Amino acid sequence: MFDVQNLSSGYGDVQVLSDLTFGIGNEVLAVLGANGAGKTTLLKTLAKVLPLRAGALEWDGQQVTHTPAHELSNRGIAYVPQEGNVFPNLSVAENLSLGALVGTRPKDERLDEVYTLFPRLAERKDQRAGSLSGAKVRCWPSGGR
Repeated sequence: MFDVQNLSSGYGDVQVLSDLTFGIGNEVLAVLGANGAGKTTLLKTLAKVLPLRAGALEWDGQQVTHTPAHELSNRGIAYVPQEGNVFPNLSVAENLSLGALVGTRPKDERLDEVYTLFPRLAERKDQRAGSLSGAKVRCWPSGGR
């Protein structure tokens, strides 16, 4: 369970989110809204890519308000940008290996799981990541956790 209490966040002097409170259980949740409504700000704040201005975060009963982003990532909380950022001159395998450096499970175990879930990536593991189509890059798994 991810509990969010009185969350506020923004950029510079601009307050984007103010006093949000909600909980996310073992479920799939969609964040919908118009451009500029604060969807990306919310997701970046939950993953600690952006700092909280106010509020508290709790993950599985543990306070994570002051936990750094890299430690949250080890717990499975991360922000994956919609741009599908990859290192275009590295192979698919090299990109996935970089993502697999963060986490608590062995890297090879995580990479095997990614290749099982995304068999096309296994077929293209020696291909330059920059040569993949935009759709394939947007579906890119991080290789983490």
